[in-house]
Amino acid sequence: MVALTFLTAFLITPVGMILLGTAAAKTPSVRRKLVPFIGLMFGIIGYCSIPLREIDISRYFAQLDYIRKLPVRRSFNWANDGLVIKNVVFWLISKMNDNNLLPFFSLFTIYSIMSYIVVDISDERTYEAALLLLLQIMLIPFYNTFSNVRNVTCFAILSYAAYRDLYHKKRDILTILLYIIPCYIHMAGFVVVLIRLLIPLIAKMSYIGTAVTFSIPTVFLGLYDRLRNITLPGQIGKIISRGIWKAYASLVRTSDYAQEM
Repeated sequence: MVALTFLTAFLITPVGMILLGTAAAKTPSVRRKLVPFIGLMFGIIGYCSIPLREIDISRYFAQLDYIRKLPVRRSFNWANDGLVIKNVVFWLISKMNDNNLLPFFSLFTIYSIMSYIVVDISDERTYEAALLLLLQIMLIPFYNTFSNVRNVTCFAILSYAAYRDLYHKKRDILTILLYIIPCYIHMAGFVVVLIRLLIPLIAKMSYIGTAVTFSIPTVFLGLYDRLRNITLPGQIGKIISRGIWKAYASLVRTSDYAQEM
């Protein structure tokens, strides 16, 4: 009944948004059921948004137009970057003949995951959960999230994996898959997984984390010529090779912001 009420209300926006906010603040018992509707709300906003200038989402729309005519056998490797899951998802969305579905699914995933973590960790504390949800929505830059798609979706899924792993201690097959899948959406996922694997070591010797952080730029600048000549087989090899190039390019060819990132 709750789901049917909200689904009906969302057809008459902004009534659905008002009802959603009221229920989140006043009714703790149904708060977990509201999480998909928070994702749905931002997914709909993303679906209806139009980029006003050339940004990442514009490039992704152009990619969807390009791969729409490709046969199924090319769906796994149309970008030749090793990111199999990203390639298949983009190909499937392109076949739906509606590019706006890409930001819809991306924003639905991101806001659903982030809202679930807040609601779950707040449990029955009504005021705290409502305040944290509001704060989260205000802090996440919507336009950047709408544009970015791959990177932010990757980090959202990894956040959920880490939440299951570190907070709930659920180290099952689902958690492992949630760590693996984002790595094939955006190569930055491998960095996060590597950091997770290093956590036990860094917890015992904190200076290792500091040393790794400050040594990365030096390593890529000093050893790039040697690293780029290393050829590794398979999809992971493609990802590593591309990652080495992107790390080097970010240090020498782009803005101060990109270098810091």
